[in-house]
Amino acid sequence: MNLINQGDMLLSGNFAGVHWIKFCLTFCVPFCVSVCSATKAMMQFDPGTRALVDAHLHCKTCHKLDQHVRRGERISECPRAEITREGGRFSGNGFRVVKWRRIRLGRRMNNGWTSMLLLAGLVSSMLPAAETVFFEAEDGARIEADLSGEGEHGVVLAHGGMFTKDSWDDQVPVLNAAGFRTLAINFRGRGQSTVAPDDPPPERGRGLYPVGFSPHYRDVLAAIAFLREQGCDHVSVVGGSIGGGATATAMTAIASDQISGVVLLAATPIQSIGKAKGPKLFVTTKGDNLAGITRQFEAASNPKEMLVLKGSAHAQHIFATSQSDALIQAIITFLKNVK
Repeated sequence: MNLINQGDMLLSGNFAGVHWIKFCLTFCVPFCVSVCSATKAMMQFDPGTRALVDAHLHCKTCHKLDQHVRRGERISECPRAEITREGGRFSGNGFRVVKWRRIRLGRRMNNGWTSMLLLAGLVSSMLPAAETVFFEAEDGARIEADLSGEGEHGVVLAHGGMFTKDSWDDQVPVLNAAGFRTLAINFRGRGQSTVAPDDPPPERGRGLYPVGFSPHYRDVLAAIAFLREQGCDHVSVVGGSIGGGATATAMTAIASDQISGVVLLAATPIQSIGKAKGPKLFVTTKGDNLAGITRQFEAASNPKEMLVLKGSAHAQHIFATSQSDALIQAIITFLKNVK
């Protein structure tokens, strides 16, 4: 079933040049895609899985991995990886690496979803560039975020533990093209986001806090308030892993009329999930703590939904797998239904 209604895209209304856009979508864009051989993508190097490209992996932390892997070979266990390939050097936390690689769109997506992504690229090129903004949480932390798109439905994007706001770069234009205004935040201690005066120092310099102390939910609440100040009548949140736990916690402290819905991507479990307000979409994969996420789902209040995808990728890592298209379609469908 096609989950995307292309009639809802950002090409309605009095838009100058709409016929030129239709021409580009019909003729120019497919031609350019067929000619272009590279596109930006997120890669995931999971221990025990197979490499997607020829690569040399080296662990910068434990130095236990010094492995040249060819396409199809298995990757060894390692908490952090660095990839070097053909003179280009790319680094990333964990096994997730941002790089340029070849993709044949037709093999990964159905025709309707390919059109959606092509439209997202075209619309994002015509919209103003993302604006970096700052706002304060109630405890004094100063939060950095990227504000993109237009529309009355705002979506806060709350990253996982090893990521930053930039980890949503591939999803932002798709959400903007679907009519959502996005606010991708850096949690306190990441990027230019500052901690609150009473916060303990983040551990390991990565913006992670001691177990039992989780101020990140205040960042989510501040982001929701900021979008409402920007004129968004509806606000939802998509949070991954730690960002999902922070989102769920924020939903226990917010008024019901202030939130439209939340998407929890393999969210860190919270004890008070039953008090979380608003419609909720729980997402996980079969191989990633399915039992734990199921318990959270069962304990949550209605309305709620649960989506279980193939594979074992965790939270935002799903966007680096073949389940990426199904996930973003499900997110957009859910967000449109909770307006």
